[in-house]
Amino acid sequence: MNKKPGFFYGYVVVAASFIIAMAGWGTCYSYGLFFDSLLNEFGWTRAMTSVAFALSTFLSGFVGIITGRLSDRVGPKAITILCGVCFGVGYLLMSLAHALWQVYLIWGLVLAIGIGGLWAPMISTIARWFVKRRGLMTGIVASGMGIGSIILSPVISQLIQAYGWRAAYISISIIALVAIVVPAQFLKRDPRQIGLAPYGEIITGPASMPPSRDFTFQQAIRTHQFWLVCVIYFLFGYNQPTIMVHIVPYATGLGISLLDAAGIIAIIGASSVIGRIITGGASDRIRAKSSLLGSLILLLFSLTWLEFADSLPALYIFSIAFGFAWGGMSSLQMLTAAELFGLKALGIIVGVFSFCFCLGGLFGPTITGYLFDLSGSYQQAFLICAITSLTALISVLWLPRLKRATHCL
Repeated sequence: MNKKPGFFYGYVVVAASFIIAMAGWGTCYSYGLFFDSLLNEFGWTRAMTSVAFALSTFLSGFVGIITGRLSDRVGPKAITILCGVCFGVGYLLMSLAHALWQVYLIWGLVLAIGIGGLWAPMISTIARWFVKRRGLMTGIVASGMGIGSIILSPVISQLIQAYGWRAAYISISIIALVAIVVPAQFLKRDPRQIGLAPYGEIITGPASMPPSRDFTFQQAIRTHQFWLVCVIYFLFGYNQPTIMVHIVPYATGLGISLLDAAGIIAIIGASSVIGRIITGGASDRIRAKSSLLGSLILLLFSLTWLEFADSLPALYIFSIAFGFAWGGMSSLQMLTAAELFGLKALGIIVGVFSFCFCLGGLFGPTITGYLFDLSGSYQQAFLICAITSLTALISVLWLPRLKRATHCL
């Protein structure tokens, strides 16, 4: 048996990934804060304005598949640096945008590369460093997405109010570039690169994955479980970007100030932090299916509640429940893939699951904005969100309670 080192470098990888997640998604999910500013300056419809974020979400899914495959081969460092540069350049270009096609190009291409390239390489790297505590470490890294929203949403909203939306974009360009590129220097693909074994690899017991052969990508796509998970994350992807884009304009439409609406985003972020850590830690014991069920039940409750939430306190309740569910689902994406299919092709499998999430994100914000333009209300659009979350919940029931997938062909 190997001796446990005094300090395990995997925790450095976790810390660096946490900072990257905080900067990447904390700035990305600020799009809703700029929504009214773009509408007021350019006179676009909500559907037209929503398309930019939806297009970015969709195209980032393609990027995730490519970077997931590259990460399986070369590791996350160079990929993450490229993503950080795309974030910095993309937000800087947004400060100069004057036409709708420019916004579509910037969000749909430049920022899509940045957003899509981060998740699969980063989260699959964590799985390679940890066997024991894999769920907890994943939850901690994913919690950076929520903490980024907590910290940056109020800051960005104040920048918009004080200096205008263009100056705010310049500021987050600098934040994203520095806070992604610098921590990326500390990422390493595999502990064996520096003569270490994954944490807990030789430890047996309920917290460890049972020995089983890893699936290739070709083998994984020949299982029913693979496609069920794709459907689940497509449906979840319909909802999560929709809320992050439209909850601020929905709140301001109720007469709530932009600063208070930014507080809703911050609460979603704070709750998602708790959801990621708790769900990630719990999945080490109760496994992915039970954790998915719990997260989707809470998601269904939150979206049903949103149908009747017409005040700031009611939106706070929604934010807590939705954020916890979002955090849980984010943590479980990689854990579900690793539990079912092993580590051999984990990067590209997570990339495909992320693409399915992004494909849902193409439809959700755009359809929601279109329905609002037709009816002047979000009620019908939010009802569709609740129905899709119920469908995802039913889909989880079809997943077998297995620690590894079985071939169906």
